[in-house]
Amino acid sequence: MVSNGMAPTLIKGDSIFASKDSFEPQRGDIIVFEYTLARNKRTSFLISRIIGLPGEDLKIKDGLVFINGEILHEVYVDELASDDVTAVMIPANHYFVLGDNRNECRYDSRTVGFIPKEKIQGRVSEIVFPFKRSGKICQLDYPE
Repeated sequence: MVSNGMAPTLIKGDSIFASKDSFEPQRGDIIVFEYTLARNKRTSFLISRIIGLPGEDLKIKDGLVFINGEILHEVYVDELASDDVTAVMIPANHYFVLGDNRNECRYDSRTVGFIPKEKIQGRVSEIVFPFKRSGKICQLDYPE
């Protein structure tokens, strides 16, 4: 099940299909990743969108995401983030993820840090339920 952190793309109550078939994570992919909550050592599976790739410089200023100094145009975000992220370099084999609903998402890279590639469980490819929302999730193409 999905929380509101990915709205409007995914909304609370959506059931999704995620595939772990070999794929190279790309910017714009919505992924399921494993995360262990520090307070109770319980492993959870979280959903977010890949925003930053290994080796890139990323910052968030006035709600806008900058990758290597260029603004990232995000058509899937309705409301800009209310918090900034100082410039960071994304380590090798790690990713920076954000929820589409920036001010409602509690567990993304702003709070849980960079996501190691080995923690990615799969890429979300479709909504399977409720039937009125079912269908493929469009993967975004970003210029290199």
